[in-house]
Amino acid sequence: MPEGTKSPVITKLDPDAAPVLCALCLSDTGRFVPALQWMDSTPGHTVDPWQIGRYLPVVRLFQGDKEISGIGGLPIAAPEFALPSTTASYRLQTVDSLPSNPVFGWPNALVQRTATRTTTSWTFWPVQPAGPLPPGYHCLQDWSACAYQPLLQVNYDLGLDLLNQAPAGQPHTFEVTVGYHSAVRPPAQITQLRLWYSTNDGASWQQAVVSGGVGGHYRVRVADPARGALGTTGFVSLRVEASDLAGDRMNQTVLRAYALTDKPVE
Repeated sequence: MPEGTKSPVITKLDPDAAPVLCALCLSDTGRFVPALQWMDSTPGHTVDPWQIGRYLPVVRLFQGDKEISGIGGLPIAAPEFALPSTTASYRLQTVDSLPSNPVFGWPNALVQRTATRTTTSWTFWPVQPAGPLPPGYHCLQDWSACAYQPLLQVNYDLGLDLLNQAPAGQPHTFEVTVGYHSAVRPPAQITQLRLWYSTNDGASWQQAVVSGGVGGHYRVRVADPARGALGTTGFVSLRVEASDLAGDRMNQTVLRAYALTDKPVE
């Protein structure tokens, strides 16, 4: 699993760990906050980049074609949006890019060569808070109640080696799981998953073979090229589209999701 790739599908936290702020979250007063953590494939393994006092992801929120401006006032370095209506659908767009130079508290492209840029677009219908959050989570300090929102998340179980590499020149099969955060009820009923892969940093895409789908669990098969093959970069990028029965949708592109190698590290 590429470090830094978001994958908060099922999250079970250590009850003795510090509480996690509710992200992709709506307050009882109609205030919405985007992602506040970066996650990898280990449940509960997160970093909170906003703690450095800067929020580096690019975030935009739309109702129809109208962009909603962020508002200030949060006690943390993260945007907040006031939703004009909690009965309309919204589109959230985010771009998470690794800084090219070191930035304290963030992964950077000098030491991390995979998942260098993740672009995600969600369409969702807000869910009003109804009851407390699960143990281990809490609302922002000036919110009296809040709820995780039904934004589809993807967990990529890529079956890589210790350096986020897959064998070059071979068919490669991996698992993908799609769903809401585990605090959202009822769980997502996924109706479709499609996935494409690119071996030239997104200049062209090939559709992968996708099977399964029970409970949001899918098996994906791609054909990884040989190292040094003409027109390839030695990395594989992934693009996924998912939708559910409630009308929520998600599109995500992970640039250089994993590397290719002739000598996997065991």
